[in-house]
Amino acid sequence: MAAQFPLWFESYSRDALRCNQRRLVVLAGSTSWALALLQTLPGFPQANQAQLKTCPVWQIYSDDAGIKSNLNRQNYRHQLGTESEMLVFADSGLNIDALAALSGTLVAGGILFLLWPQALNETLQSETGQSETGQSETGQSGSSAFLQRFFSKVVNQPEHLVLTEHDQQQTPFTGGQQLAGQQLAASTCSEKQPIQVQQKQSALLWQCITQEQTLAVQNILKVATGHRDRPLVLTADRGRGKSSALAIACSELLKSSQHKPGAARPHIVITAPHQQALAVFFKQMRRSLPEAMHQANRVEYDQGVIEFMPMDVLLKNKPKASLVLVDEAAAIPVYLLTKLLKSHHRLVFSSTVHGYEGAGRGFTLKFQKILQQSCPQWRAYHINQPIRWGLNDPLEAFVFDVCLLNAELTDLTGLTEMTGLTEMTGPQWAKDLTFSVVKSHDLISNEGLLTQIFSVLITAHYQTTPSDLKMLLDNGQLHLLTLSRHNKVVAVALLMQEGGAPSGDIAAVKNSQRRLRNQFIPQSLLTHTGFDQAFAYRYLRVMRIAVHPHCQQQGLGSYLLSKIEQHGASLDMDFLGTSFGVNHQLLPFWLKAGLQLARIGFSPDAASGEHSALLLKPLKPHSQVFMAQIQHEFYRSFTHLLIDEYRSLPVKLVALLLQSCPDICLPELTPFDLEAVQAYAQGQRLYSNCVYSLQLWLRHNLTQSLPQSLTQRYDARVLPLISRILMKSSIAQVCLDYQLTGKKALNNHLQSYITQHFKETPLCRETGNQ
Repeated sequence: MAAQFPLWFESYSRDALRCNQRRLVVLAGSTSWALALLQTLPGFPQANQAQLKTCPVWQIYSDDAGIKSNLNRQNYRHQLGTESEMLVFADSGLNIDALAALSGTLVAGGILFLLWPQALNETLQSETGQSETGQSETGQSGSSAFLQRFFSKVVNQPEHLVLTEHDQQQTPFTGGQQLAGQQLAASTCSEKQPIQVQQKQSALLWQCITQEQTLAVQNILKVATGHRDRPLVLTADRGRGKSSALAIACSELLKSSQHKPGAARPHIVITAPHQQALAVFFKQMRRSLPEAMHQANRVEYDQGVIEFMPMDVLLKNKPKASLVLVDEAAAIPVYLLTKLLKSHHRLVFSSTVHGYEGAGRGFTLKFQKILQQSCPQWRAYHINQPIRWGLNDPLEAFVFDVCLLNAELTDLTGLTEMTGLTEMTGPQWAKDLTFSVVKSHDLISNEGLLTQIFSVLITAHYQTTPSDLKMLLDNGQLHLLTLSRHNKVVAVALLMQEGGAPSGDIAAVKNSQRRLRNQFIPQSLLTHTGFDQAFAYRYLRVMRIAVHPHCQQQGLGSYLLSKIEQHGASLDMDFLGTSFGVNHQLLPFWLKAGLQLARIGFSPDAASGEHSALLLKPLKPHSQVFMAQIQHEFYRSFTHLLIDEYRSLPVKLVALLLQSCPDICLPELTPFDLEAVQAYAQGQRLYSNCVYSLQLWLRHNLTQSLPQSLTQRYDARVLPLISRILMKSSIAQVCLDYQLTGKKALNNHLQSYITQHFKETPLCRETGNQ
């Protein structure tokens, strides 16, 4: 087979190029067998590092010692924005996120070789009907539902091939011969016409390849030359020419300024998650403006400049740029993009929206809402037609299908209108809902149900990735719960069962020697809060809870959470728990359901900029005792941490956290403290002489304030007090944040608030203080 493999490959890849397509070839067998085939192909790099690093054609992602990788497996996302001709994927765990992302770098005519280990051939044989017993093993214990579905997609798409080592009769080198249950035609796209790139280029402005790319360039130019504060959001699936459109527009801006005497020369800044992601951008700049001075991350032309600047440097230095471009914006945390909006007036955000980056949905769901608030005249443009490959590309179709990147939400408009869902409240509409615990085999046998569930997840939660689909189908500790109306999914919850572990593993966790999978809550309680007994309890952790957008703000989330609690009780769980990036808008939902603060992380999340919060709800009497201990330790150190690790917490969130403090966790407030507070409010004593008593009183006041609602449980005028007294912000900063004219105005504000709310403190009423 190895002797004829190069001849077959040449024909196969040439056919793919003629069709303007990419293809998938699965090599199922031992590493040595697969490597022997690959080494017969022209340009395949040898094992030495020098060849691996300089290989211009082959990209290799591998965790197999027999096949050396020339891609950084931890930083594979840095390849986004680059191009490759051949890709070898040899990952024993099948990192589906990496496979989806890297497949998008292949150009037309490219082949993705997926190496499949010998140990996993049973799954493949089951799917292709080649097991020795002749019986399918789908659904058997130990098999992977995700892999079964994966390979069923491979074998049902005739453009892709599966070559297996065990089948010695397999000879794929003649058109029309049998291939692992598939037929290889002499031409797989004889009726399809490839895109005639050169013809289209001559008919379009700026040598753009498609009309959509031309319009994208025009929209970018409008940002630079039109009204300020009208940012453009340029979106597309991968391979549509977004980065090239940015480069073409930049070259036109540099050239046009040459013909405007006296006009300021453009200073354009482009940023991205990593400089390597801009390889296509700078390659296009060389094509569009060959006469310019080109450096690795900078282009100069007639005193105009285009330069790459990392996001942190851009935010810190705030250069006076005539235009700022953000490529691969979905891979940049939303809170950083929001900061960028405040410091620049002409911005273009270019993003892939179909999930390769993992945060793509966050860009769509969260950032565009922020744009609507801060720049209501922002514009959006979406590119549909691919450039890097042709329409109906088999590899793109396969990746979208197998990862459900094309999962579209079910339209519930008619359903809500017919049943009056928007008008129903409480138990009345609950009667129309079907609550289900869905098993993995239900999803494998019902692709429609799987698509409905995953579409709700990826639309409602910004960090859903293809690996979540793998977890959904394969993780035995995962519980999947749904609410449906007339067989249409309206809400979904993913739950993880945690707790209980061998004593040796617990000791290793305590000594920072290892981390356990699927044990987030007990592991966090043990390592961060020091509770040795954490693993003695059983937890049901809510990983995701998502409601269909057409059904949000109707109480479905709270109703589903109540069903989750019942489910946890039926499983004899001790706690219901969750962890998420905490903010003052989201926290009330969980507090209303009875969950309580157990911990807040010390560092902001890299994606959201928010601190993670761990919340728990005891489901048994003995777990209530443990919860009281956890809360006592959390609130005992909370105010101290407000001037250190928690200093960046938003003041509104701090107010909500303090008001959620149980009475038993409050510090002692003595009559002497009350006298000091009252003396300060009456102008008899200085702030610094009373500040310790002031912080004690403020904590009691926040907890005892009469709640109006969980979303507005405090008088907003208390925020400057929290900032100054508890978080120790400077007088200048507090005045700036709350529009106070200076120290005297701030002091008057503090005294006025205390005077008005002093009697609300129970101890004040009991001791008769006025």
